Amino acid sequence: MSCWSTEVLLPLVVALTSAPRPAQDWQAEVAAGRYVEAGRSLRALPAASDAAALGDGLRALLPLDLAAVRLLSRGYGEGPSAELRGLLGDLVAAAKGDPLPLGHRLAPLLEDAALRDVVLGAVGRGALQMCRCGDPRGAVLLERIEALHAGTDWALANLGNGYRYLGRYADAKACYARLMEAYGRQAWALNFLAFTYEAEGDFDQALARYLEGAAPASPGRDGP
Repeated sequence: MSCWSTEVLLPLVVALTSAPRPAQDWQAEVAAGRYVEAGRSLRALPAASDAAALGDGLRALLPLDLAAVRLLSRGYGEGPSAELRGLLGDLVAAAKGDPLPLGHRLAPLLEDAALRDVVLGAVGRGALQMCRCGDPRGAVLLERIEALHAGTDWALANLGNGYRYLGRYADAKACYARLMEAYGRQAWALNFLAFTYEAEGDFDQALARYLEGAAPASPGRDGP
């Protein structure tokens, strides 16, 4: 994994909290849907100097769709920040359905308490994609996320799913067991367990878990 630090990542979003700004605030332009203008305003700003500014910038950029990021990139053009161009490229990839590059780039910010919750979703999606691609570093990221949000249902489920994608079926089943011990035998957790048994070739156990999950007493959630 690249050794990105907060200091290196700060120029990715050149938002300021104290220095003078151009007439048009780039985040206001984003909010108004004027993405080309936002890119031009973004290019005119000097580099950010604190994590709060980066967090504000990431909150504005991460939800954008593919068309918006492309327009913002056009307005930014060949500005001075290669790091920002890299982030915009990763945002394009994420909007096109490949969350891995963006999650990989933002992963070090999990260790920054001020930015952790801002980047959590992007890093989690990237980590799951790494696991789907057979990259064990994805599980390391999911383990870190679970440690930071210990015992939450979504963190346990994602970690179990990451193990399952990597073929670590015993670890996946142990994770789902913890999940069901804490939250009950919910249909969505039982389905994840069934997928694991099915991947192992234990179709009797898989069918039993699918049927248990389909019972009226087991509320559902979307699949894998």
